[in-house]
Amino acid sequence: MAGTASVRQRAKNAGYLKVGEDFVFLGTGFTQLDDSPAAATKQKRYINMVSESQSISGYAWTAPFTFDQIDSEVGIAFLIKVGKEELVGGDAETEFVDVDLLGEKDSTDPSKGFPARKRRIAVELSDFSDSDGEIEGSGNLLAKSDWEYGWFDMETKAFTADATAKDNFAYAKTLAAQTV
Repeated sequence: MAGTASVRQRAKNAGYLKVGEDFVFLGTGFTQLDDSPAAATKQKRYINMVSESQSISGYAWTAPFTFDQIDSEVGIAFLIKVGKEELVGGDAETEFVDVDLLGEKDSTDPSKGFPARKRRIAVELSDFSDSDGEIEGSGNLLAKSDWEYGWFDMETKAFTADATAKDNFAYAKTLAAQTV
């Protein structure tokens, strides 16, 4: 295949956390926000087999994060509140949107924004630690629902559910361009 291959830069994925009624960008202050699908497997060995047969039975998605405690950043302030106040249940839950900035906007209505996926999450705040005199927080966003696909308008910070957006993620466009 001709062309130049390059590794996706982290800045081409945008994460948004719902705080109150608004989605806030998780950028400044975050030093890590990963995406860990964590496939769950099941194994079975049949009597006519020496090896086990393995399959994927589900996922236990998490998004490990680390941030510098910048209290003026709304997303960070929300995470701090969950940890400092030891919130549980619904009080420690919200929504998370993962936006693919290399994906293609809807050709019929580019104002819808970029392809994105949204899910309900629980916030697990694990640690507040001293990092050379500065406070750093860490933990995980934990899946509470399946992904919902759609579009995210970064100006209005609105998510619009639309399963067809799945076809516009960068990886989906690459796969669609393959010829057999």
